[in-house]
Amino acid sequence: MSEMVFFSYPHECKEQVAYYCRKLTDRGFTVWMDSISLKGGQEWEFEIKKHIAKCDIAICFIPSNYETGNRYFSREIEMLISRQNQLKERAKPGFIVPVLLDDTAKLPSALQHLHAISVAIEGGLETELAQLVQARMGENRYSEQTGNWSYDVKEEEWDGCPGYQFEVEILKCLSTNSSLKEIEIYINHVIMEEVFSQRQVKLDQDPSSFNFGLEKFQRTNTLYASCDEIHPLNRTIAFLYRFEYYSPGAAHGQSGILTFNFFLEPTFLINSLANLFLDQTRAFQVIQSLVRNELNIILHEASYQDDPDEYLTEGTREWGDFKRFLLTENLIKIFFPPYQVACYAAGEQSVEIPYSAVHEMMTSSYASALQSSIIDLT
Repeated sequence: MSEMVFFSYPHECKEQVAYYCRKLTDRGFTVWMDSISLKGGQEWEFEIKKHIAKCDIAICFIPSNYETGNRYFSREIEMLISRQNQLKERAKPGFIVPVLLDDTAKLPSALQHLHAISVAIEGGLETELAQLVQARMGENRYSEQTGNWSYDVKEEEWDGCPGYQFEVEILKCLSTNSSLKEIEIYINHVIMEEVFSQRQVKLDQDPSSFNFGLEKFQRTNTLYASCDEIHPLNRTIAFLYRFEYYSPGAAHGQSGILTFNFFLEPTFLINSLANLFLDQTRAFQVIQSLVRNELNIILHEASYQDDPDEYLTEGTREWGDFKRFLLTENLIKIFFPPYQVACYAAGEQSVEIPYSAVHEMMTSSYASALQSSIIDLT
């Protein structure tokens, strides 16, 4: 996606942070800072989530008077760490860079594992930031992890009532392997269905709800999609796409997840997690129990809602509730978008199931295929 720097900070220091925003902008970098970039009436949480998803590097500015009670800044840090964890399969170190704005500033506990730089750094903070940002620009996110894959960015917008705007990653297979080429075609077909759906709004104009007197963002459907993980294994390969949607007039944006898991040679889509198991009833009971136990701990500790059990029970009743899964090197990752197992404020949830917990229930073909060694299909 577009190379971009995200600024995160408590709003009491926005004037100081805005200085560095101007300095980096003057050096030719694209910086997103909410107090400067947001327009009146925009859905701020959606815009923040969208730009965290798009950014190449996030700079967190920490003043001396920062308190963990600043819930908006704390929530932003949580979203950045979540994004860093999502990208850990492909991101290089340095996605989040903490900056201490004075000598008495201390890192929040969530960032204490990261090295911080000081506003008083020799040579000037703006120079140091420019060098850090430049070092991350232009890196192909898949170059080290999966040399067979790259991506192109497809962008388009149309001004209407409503209009649309989308920015999606289209996978590009760099290999001549026919199986991988077929997978590229299939995934891009699914992604293009989302694009076609956006364009359909040209035939569904609604002048009773939207007009050109509104700001453009107030009458524009927005879609952002990125391929965040690729896991090539011995006889399988898995892909994770994340989506951010916003429809004008909605209370907030929506997040979506698509996963693709393929068996290789013969090449086919593994369209259900249940297909991996010989005894599907027993396997479901084991996976359901592991998922519920893990999420129960997470959601009760977070205290996002009064009764998390109701969401959790309803969202984990059948195999179809586990349809967003990834077959990775050592475990199965199962994802749950907002509202499935918790309220919207809790965000996306995920659980990791070690193969050791379910291996004996797998069919012999899948048990043999899901080995940890990576092969280079060229």
